[in-house]
Parts: sequence; structure tokens; C-alpha cells
Amino acid sequence: MNERQAKVSIIGSGNVGANAALLTAITGAADIVLIDVAEGLAAGKALDISQALAILGVETKVEGYGDYAYTAGSEVVVITAGLARQPGMSRSDLLHKNAGIVKSVIGQIKKYAPEAIIVVVTNPVDVMTYLAWQETGFPPERVMGMGGLLDSGRFVYFLAEAAPGVARSMVEALVIGAHSDEMVPLARLATAGGKTFELLLGQEALANAAEKTRHGGAEIVGLLKTGSAAFGPGAAISLMVKAILLDEKRIFPVCCLAQGEYGQNDIYLNLPAIIGASGVEGIVELELNEAERDALAASASSVRAMLKELE
Repeated sequence: MNERQAKVSIIGSGNVGANAALLTAITGAADIVLIDVAEGLAAGKALDISQALAILGVETKVEGYGDYAYTAGSEVVVITAGLARQPGMSRSDLLHKNAGIVKSVIGQIKKYAPEAIIVVVTNPVDVMTYLAWQETGFPPERVMGMGGLLDSGRFVYFLAEAAPGVARSMVEALVIGAHSDEMVPLARLATAGGKTFELLLGQEALANAAEKTRHGGAEIVGLLKTGSAAFGPGAAISLMVKAILLDEKRIFPVCCLAQGEYGQNDIYLNLPAIIGASGVEGIVELELNEAERDALAASASSVRAMLKELE
């Protein structure tokens, strides 16, 4: 984005933040600053990542601090700070506690990195991204959330698993709406090698893959018992950050502000968007059928209900 090496600050040095730092550092697109209020955590994770990069022969600089002043000059700030979902905990259970955390983080970003593009990861991400936009007063294109890219990646995985001989790299699949059980996997539009999965799998198997996608995060939480997904979110964050820093103009499903698109207004939802140096540079409108539009409207309603709860 400029002549000096770009800088990305990641707020929160837990599993998601650390994985995002490692995978972003490997791209070489930016130096990384990890921030965490827990004493020594960010510095320890940064040291571990830096030594991993040395093994891999990657020159990216990664540092960790407890002071937000080190975020100054960041092109992108990623917010992963917050409580993780535990078994039996719904995303809405996280609402009020994580809202307080995000508000605190936003105050620091406004102070030290007022020109940054913000990528929100903290759940429930649709609500937290809207909150971040309101609290910063930044233009909406500079505030986005990570959710749709992760959900779409899970959909790709389940589709490829269900279709013998189909490589994941061949699959094109998209999930829109809320990053929750009310997400909308666009099964009708999923393809591999130009063939629809309706043809490759049949309706029942396709519907099963979509249902697995809706509960993909909860399945991981249930298996881990004491944690939640980290590698998938880290991968999604790294792709989004790279697209911003290198002005790639890639189309990703990201949590962005709908302003009339898909019949939705004044709400953050995961929608296919063009991601570049300015952040969200446009929303791509697909032709949805009536059932898909109804599902998206229901998904949006679930987000609005949580926003109302925060009022």
C-alpha cells in the first residue's frame, strides 16, 4: 500500500490471533504486531512464530506487546479479542461480554490507528462488526468482518468430501447471511469443474453437505471440548488481509454493510464483495431465487434481533 513494509496489528493472541499472525506472516505481505492484555502472551506467541518463520526462511517481522501504542501506523487491524464459544454456548450467549471487549478495543484503535481498515473476527461477528462500525465512525468500506469466507471454506470441504474424485480446488461454493446456524449455503450455485453439485451429488447429499456446513463450527467446539476453531479462521483472515494489502480486488464473502443490496439495509451480513486496498470496494449481487432470498431475510432478522438486544 506504500513504499515501506505494510503493518498489520492483530488484537488478541489466542489460537485464532496466533494462527492469523503466522499465516499472514508467511504471505510476506506485512509485518505483524500482536497485542494482548495478558502479560507476556503476545510476546511469547510472537517469539514462537518468529522462530517458525526462521525455520521456513521467511523474513517477516512479528512482534508482541501489551500496549496498543504499537498499533500506530497499521494499515489493517484485526480484532480477535473476546471470549470463545464453549460447548453448549450459543453465539448470542457471547453477545454482551464481547460487545464490551470490542468497544474497549475500538477506543484504542481510534486513538492509535485511525486510518486502518478493521477486520472483526470476534463473535457474534455480524453484530460485533456493526458495533465496530458504529463505534469507530469509519466509512463502512473500512470495517468488515470475517465469517463468510470461513463458512464457504467449510462448505467447500463438505462438498468435496461427499464427491469422490472432486478436488477441493475445483469446488466453487458460497455461503452468505449471518455467521451462525442461520447462515445460507447457496447449494444451488455450488459447482465443480463447471458441473453443479445438484448433478454431481443429488439433492439429498447436497442438502446434507449444506446442513453440515451450518453446524461446522459447533462440531469442532464439541470435539475439542475446551476450545473452538482456529486454523480455519486464521486462514480466512490471512486471505482477507493479503487481498487488502496487495489490492487484489478478489471476491470473497465477507461481513459487510448492506445498503440496499439483496433487499437489506443498515445491517452487516456476509455477502460476496470485492476486497482491495480501500477495503470493501463493492458488493456483488447474485440472482437468488425466492427461497434463497427468504432464507437470507430470515438470517438478517436473526442479526437484527441481537442488535436490538444490545440497544
